[in-house]
Amino acid sequence: MNGSEVGLAEINDAGYIEITFRPSNGNTLEHSSVNGDELILTDAEGTVINFSGSPIRISGTDTFRYTLSQDLAIGVYTLTIAANSFADSA
Repeated sequence: MNGSEVGLAEINDAGYIEITFRPSNGNTLEHSSVNGDELILTDAEGTVINFSGSPIRISGTDTFRYTLSQDLAIGVYTLTIAANSFADSA
């Protein structure tokens, strides 16, 4: 989603974002490795916006729901996936 945009109201109304992790080719995601340390959400000033609690796996998928700890204000945000923060069966 490099450079993709999502509406502020859409995110704040939901109160969460969902992320689908993709394992390397021919492998499966190790769901237990997804513990909440995978994503870093920052605002335009570089302030980290925390998530609330642990991510919740959407049953039968590799998609996880991350609950926001606060509503987001108008502005630009960056979502970074931390290197080596989750694993697959490789």
